[in-house]
Amino acid sequence: MKKKFHRGYLFFGVFLAIVAYGLTLLLYPEWRYSWGLLLTLLVIVISGVVSFLAGVRQAFETSTDTSSVNSKNNVITNTVDHHSSGLEVNAPIHGPQVGGITINIPVSTESRSPNLSSDSPSIMKDNEAPKIGWEYRDSKLLHIYFEKCAEYDPEIFKDITDNEVNVRDYLISSGLAYLENGRAFLTGEGVLLCGQRKIIPRDQYHIHVKFKQDSGQESLHEELFGSVLYLYYELSERLKPLYQRRMGSPDVRDESGAEKLFFDYPEKVISEALTNFLVHRDYSVDDIGFITIYPDKVEFTNPGLSEFSPQELLTSIAPVRPIYKRNPRLIEAMNKSRLNEREGGGILRIRTELVNNKSVFSDGSPGLTIENDSRHQRFTLTIFKRKLIVQAESAFTTLQSPFMGPSLPPQGIIGRKDIITKIGNLLALDTMGAVNIPPVVLRGMGGTGKTTIAIALVNQRKIRYIFPEGVLWASLGPKPNMRFILNEWGRALGIDLWKETDELSCHQLLKTVLRDRHMFIVIDDVWETSGVSLLSIGGPYCRTLFTTREVPIANDLATRERTIRIDVLQPDAARNLLLKLAPELAKVNKKTVMRLCEKLEFLPLGLSLAGRMLANESDISMRLNRLLNELVDRREVRLQLTQSEGRPGVIEGKPISLQAILGMSVERLSKQDQERFAMLSVFGSEPHTWEIKAASAVWECTAEDAEETLSHLIQRGLVEPKNNRYWMHALLADYAAELLEEKGL
Repeated sequence: MKKKFHRGYLFFGVFLAIVAYGLTLLLYPEWRYSWGLLLTLLVIVISGVVSFLAGVRQAFETSTDTSSVNSKNNVITNTVDHHSSGLEVNAPIHGPQVGGITINIPVSTESRSPNLSSDSPSIMKDNEAPKIGWEYRDSKLLHIYFEKCAEYDPEIFKDITDNEVNVRDYLISSGLAYLENGRAFLTGEGVLLCGQRKIIPRDQYHIHVKFKQDSGQESLHEELFGSVLYLYYELSERLKPLYQRRMGSPDVRDESGAEKLFFDYPEKVISEALTNFLVHRDYSVDDIGFITIYPDKVEFTNPGLSEFSPQELLTSIAPVRPIYKRNPRLIEAMNKSRLNEREGGGILRIRTELVNNKSVFSDGSPGLTIENDSRHQRFTLTIFKRKLIVQAESAFTTLQSPFMGPSLPPQGIIGRKDIITKIGNLLALDTMGAVNIPPVVLRGMGGTGKTTIAIALVNQRKIRYIFPEGVLWASLGPKPNMRFILNEWGRALGIDLWKETDELSCHQLLKTVLRDRHMFIVIDDVWETSGVSLLSIGGPYCRTLFTTREVPIANDLATRERTIRIDVLQPDAARNLLLKLAPELAKVNKKTVMRLCEKLEFLPLGLSLAGRMLANESDISMRLNRLLNELVDRREVRLQLTQSEGRPGVIEGKPISLQAILGMSVERLSKQDQERFAMLSVFGSEPHTWEIKAASAVWECTAEDAEETLSHLIQRGLVEPKNNRYWMHALLADYAAELLEEKGL
């Protein structure tokens, strides 16, 4: 046992001796040659004895703490295979006793060094690293880590997970922690493995990672900083959607005869690539690691080069066995939890899993590339997404990932958050692995904003994340050209359908192409179901959304539970929409603005058209007020509000006015039903309602005949039932009155 003086006590004793001698001279000058010196020497001797005893006590405590880490009865000799950990050790290693079981861990004889030595230069030299106390470990992450270890080696790890002393002893014996003066500290690799984010010195531990997703239309960027365990679990969550998208192949069967499942990216491939990305990085380089997700590949780029050439890594038929020069104890720790492949087999495992998943290039080689960039000192591993292989592949070598959804209007969407959430729940948009999800239908009268809601949905960031292969969109109207729509979809996907003989052959080819693809399909403004089947091309991993005005169409396309009725906006949302389009209205009398909202009966289309018109006339306040009053007082002004953008199904040469848009539903009625619709204007709009008897009286027909006509009007979205009574929206009542005058009834 090594004894030493404790310098603090000795220095303090000398200080006291000087003070005592000074006081002696001050109080008893005659003692300066005898008693003063004697008193001074006495204080120094006492201080020396105290210092000696303190040193003995410290040495004894240090020896006791060290012996608690070493096994009292079990001394084992471990030889580390230099192929697996990069350490060549043949020395007695004292494994800690945990629950009566000796932990046999291959470690180096320098495992209690405060930081990494020359065999592990990837962080910093010993004299450069700050000391990080044991209390700054991330206990939560270590608990998860040891639970993972216990899954594969329960005999050793079952008593470690919930015992902090055993956790400390294990990390010390693994070279990830050490004792000094009775205190435990994390080594450099220990900090890398499990240090708390808030205490890791960012200027010395270069463990930044930039996570990026590039969908082609927009990019998502995120920068992460933390221990290897923190980064592993955080990045695993972000990468999880890659391997949750699966596809079946009826032509390929597994050993049990079941349909074999394939994945965009196999889970083991992503997990192995991520772990290699974290443990083999050169953390001594002041650089950032990058993980980038593209529509067709994932790139892992790290500081530092591999000692093997890309050709060796891509062609070797056996695990490559480097003597790891970086992070040996970190690699060994991740091996214990089976988070990475042992003995240099990581790349071989990735290649094998890619081949099993049929993620291969045209020559049959695994969908994987490797680059050693010596100029920038970076290593890049790129994993390619599994490609769809069909018989018609020769006709289109590369499929595109189109986004055909229209852009959101400048004012955005107001007052529809709950509806969008409901659509997302019905389509299971938050469930990445969901398959065979039935379609959803949005139903409502013209102008309620069904199309705008669909546009807002497909423009959500998560839609492009869940459906990276794109969005297909078709607006039908009363007289759609199905062949033109199919050709447009083919062109967007990079497929030439013009040579196909008919619509059915186009449909079949597109259905084959989309069988394994993850796409979102919107079929807007459906008026007839007869041709919709030609557009039903989505496979099990696609989602489909329809919009329609008519009840029978909605019932044919989806169940009632999956049909969402879209009504007008709430009063506050209607006013907010109007003010967003024409902010100058905030200076106008609030009651007048609300009266306009009521006259438009909170219909989103009417509000949008009125807001744009008022915004165009807002430069002169008197003109703005006059136009506002005209919109409130005159129905013909409201009905002639025009829409600048085109709309499918509007008669050629007819102004795209609110009246024309509303009239599309009326024009589909028989002549008799059109006249009866016009005559309903005598009842006005909500809150006025009427019974069938009142309608039959106005129409001068029997109650049975009136019931049939009302059924037609309800199906077209022109009349709404309410507690055995009926009513019309204000704008439809205005249109009916105009039609009544036009027909001279």
